[in-house]
Amino acid sequence: MGLLIFKGLCSGFFYTFISISGMILVAHYIMGKSAKMGWVASLGIMTVQFLYSLIASLIIFGFITSVDMENPAYTLIGSAILFIMAIKIYRSREKYDQKDRTSSNPLKAYIAGFLIALSFPIRILGYTAIFTALKIHPQTVTALFFPAIGVALGSFLWWIIYVISVKKTHKMISPKTLQQFHRYAALILILFSLIGLSRLFL
Repeated sequence: MGLLIFKGLCSGFFYTFISISGMILVAHYIMGKSAKMGWVASLGIMTVQFLYSLIASLIIFGFITSVDMENPAYTLIGSAILFIMAIKIYRSREKYDQKDRTSSNPLKAYIAGFLIALSFPIRILGYTAIFTALKIHPQTVTALFFPAIGVALGSFLWWIIYVISVKKTHKMISPKTLQQFHRYAALILILFSLIGLSRLFL
């Protein structure tokens, strides 16, 4: 249980780096409204991250009941998917201006964060690939929730750091900084991919 949660925490913390659109939205709320509103918007994003990771955990559990997940081929496939996603993220560009999305209503802020994260269902595949690469294989129905709980904790930690940082600097994210985040996100996915590949030889 502890290992599944820890692996999920690492996955959630580092995979949140790819939430560029979410970062922009939360930053706009912090700058235009308040840190509290930015935090509420990030809660919406975290909710989706938990749900997507839970779906990924369910997918892997389904495979475990029908195939041998210890087969190196699955780790290889997961690592390959992460590498392809890293290339796509490195080349992608995000919309910078999202001021029209901000609202002074906490519920609307939460929904805005929820919807912007929900618009990237491909991240289910990302979580599935990460879990496969890290050999996060829940064996029971109860164990399904442990990686997702870890992802939620990792995401929670990441957004706390992000909200505090934006509030302290009181500066909007520049296009240059966004590009750096793209590079970091791509490198992190490549790192997960390499970890998966290295496990083939351990």
